[in-house]
Amino acid sequence: MKSSSVSGDAQAHQQPTATAQTQRMAEAGIYQCLVSSASRTRRNMLSKAANDAGWDSILCNSPEEVSSNLEHVVLQFALVDLDHRGSTPSGAKDLVHGLIQRDPHLLVGVCGHEADPSEEIWARQLGVWLYLPGATTSSEMSLLFEQALQIVAAQRVTQEISVT
Repeated sequence: MKSSSVSGDAQAHQQPTATAQTQRMAEAGIYQCLVSSASRTRRNMLSKAANDAGWDSILCNSPEEVSSNLEHVVLQFALVDLDHRGSTPSGAKDLVHGLIQRDPHLLVGVCGHEADPSEEIWARQLGVWLYLPGATTSSEMSLLFEQALQIVAAQRVTQEISVT
């Protein structure tokens, strides 16, 4: 975390920036995301990218596992991988639909099949924030998770301002 050199009086009156708030909240484990993938390799890569960006990630390898793990959890972002060895795992599309129905404000990303444009249309019609035709490298995915964190943090700041 970056430190600032602001005097005590100025610091007391200074509002924290969204970036500083995001960093503090991420360090406190306030931002939680779901990473669901049937592929252990891809799940681990996505988890590393999420953690590198500041998320507290919840890993699940099946839609059934998601249901049991999220009963009392508040998520801000979910990334669901639909591509496992060229096919879609059973229940994965229902999971995406269920996540959006559960919380219409939840940012949902989908890693889909590279050769299936109809899947992207399906995802967009549901209201998915981001559709990726295939997951890429960990560093590229870290950028995605960082962007999602910035969006969630900005939404939180806006909600806090509208409440006060």
